[in-house]
Amino acid sequence: EISACLVGSEMCIRDSSTTDTVGIGNLVPTTTYDIWIREICRRGDTSLWLGPITFEMPCAPYTARFTEDFDNQTVNETPQCWAEFKTYNEANAYVEVIGNNSFSNPNHLAMYSWFNYNAATDTLAAISPEFTDMVNGNTEISFYASSSSTNNDLFIMTTDRQDGTGNFTVIDTIDFTVINTYGQHFVELTTANGYNGTDEFVVLAHSLGQTFSFVRIDDFTYDTIPSCRAPRSLVSSNISSNDAELGWTDPAGASSWQIEIDTLGFTTGTGFDTV
Repeated sequence: EISACLVGSEMCIRDSSTTDTVGIGNLVPTTTYDIWIREICRRGDTSLWLGPITFEMPCAPYTARFTEDFDNQTVNETPQCWAEFKTYNEANAYVEVIGNNSFSNPNHLAMYSWFNYNAATDTLAAISPEFTDMVNGNTEISFYASSSSTNNDLFIMTTDRQDGTGNFTVIDTIDFTVINTYGQHFVELTTANGYNGTDEFVVLAHSLGQTFSFVRIDDFTYDTIPSCRAPRSLVSSNISSNDAELGWTDPAGASSWQIEIDTLGFTTGTGFDTV
């Protein structure tokens, strides 16, 4: 008799077998289970339970739209469904969730370089969950990123394996011109932008341009490229007692926009439209 139970719970899946090998189905991805087994000698006569052994089910693949702000992930651990890929033997270098200096509180994903690496040959990277529809060639990622050093870059790549043993295809490079200041970035995963058409994982890699330095990622989104793109980099300036100037970046060649304004905290659709 076999019993598979959620860790810390009495919710169990029970099965029996007449051989010393059995498969257990209907388990839930990203869930940790305890497994117990006992001998059934005859009706009403069973042995003590042996166990538990504990294992976690792998993540199921995702498709667009996927979002991750890391706020529900465990601090000081690599986020669930993501992987750390590090080629140099330094325990103090890591890819982990950190609970400060985030773009949106409380958490973000941090890549910390430490030292004892060769920047020309070593890699420190976060590898995303699997996105099976990336092969359609019509998706993009967006995220906020910052660095503790302007000597660092962020490499955006794709790969075909989450364990880092596959080939990496470089899609884009993000330069950091100021320290500890988040900027929003959009990267298309299209053949026109260098995507190879077969990879299913996104790689975010610290360039290792500076020892003892952070590259931070927050509010990561993987999505289908929209037909009508939202404006970017909205800013206000020249604010007086009665008016203000607005500016933004247009990524799609639009000729008109709708602007909505109201008091702090209002819900879009309930404010005042202006031109």
